[in-house]
Amino acid sequence: MPAANYGALLRMMTTGFPSYVRGAWRAFIWPFGEPWWMRSIRIVYWLGVIAVAAMFHLIIPVIVFWVVPAVTLLPVIRYFGELSEHAAAGCASEVVSSRNNLGWLQEWTIHPHGDGYHIIHHLYPKTPHHPLARAHRTLLAYPLYRYGGRHCYGIRATLADLVQSPDPAGAGGKDVSS
Repeated sequence: MPAANYGALLRMMTTGFPSYVRGAWRAFIWPFGEPWWMRSIRIVYWLGVIAVAAMFHLIIPVIVFWVVPAVTLLPVIRYFGELSEHAAAGCASEVVSSRNNLGWLQEWTIHPHGDGYHIIHHLYPKTPHHPLARAHRTLLAYPLYRYGGRHCYGIRATLADLVQSPDPAGAGGKDVSS
């Protein structure tokens, strides 16, 4: 469901963040149920990274410029990215179950490598990142995609779309520009 206002959106974001971080930890850092041999490879890899960093006296830079951002800033960026792709979008069809986030700032910070073309990801999940912009331009010729999809151009537009209600019929139909 969409948030009623920006305060409700902030509450929704802050209350869901801890469970998102726990899930990300279990999925990417220490996967639950991972076979022992896979976990061994993961541990050996990280011991190798630490050894190389120590060999070149780079432990402090690796911690400051890689580890600290990876455990502080990256989860916030990824959480906002996931929220902006799926929250309050409805589930009537593949077209309206997510939104495109196509602003330049989103492209460079939150949705790199075409991740902002998220409706296309739901329609054609095997499409690699490089033809996504062309696929988006092609699909805009089809009314269901053009008018049924939620296309947000900019972070302000995405935030505005997160607090607005979708059509009761689930058609979405938002071309939100900032």
